[in-house]
Amino acid sequence: MTTEYFNLAWPTSRTVIGPRLCLDSGALVVDYDFEQDDGSVKWIRITFQDVLAFEYRQIVCCCAEDLDAYNRVVKYLGSEWLKEMLNRRQRFLGGQAGEDCNLYAHWRIYFDDAGCVDVIAQAFEVN
Repeated sequence: MTTEYFNLAWPTSRTVIGPRLCLDSGALVVDYDFEQDDGSVKWIRITFQDVLAFEYRQIVCCCAEDLDAYNRVVKYLGSEWLKEMLNRRQRFLGGQAGEDCNLYAHWRIYFDDAGCVDVIAQAFEVN
């Protein structure tokens, strides 16, 4: 399995409230708060495009492997979950699935003292 790391300018280890998730028209929006040194709170938005699946796990359901995504977004190519979702998509769409399966990846973000978000999507952007 190939792994890539994308460091975030605002760490996920300084959340007060934790992430908020909203699925809208195939895009998953993950908003999280970041407590700055002066105590003020800034909200960060990460948007995943063309989402096939996502999962949120509370901190009590996270494992040591999830810590790979501490203060960053991790991209997994070839994960078992990604393979399973793409196989389901292929079975449902048949020949209409096309070659765009190669555009999808398994993404993960870990939020300290809150939980973990896994997403299968084509891309993400930070706003």
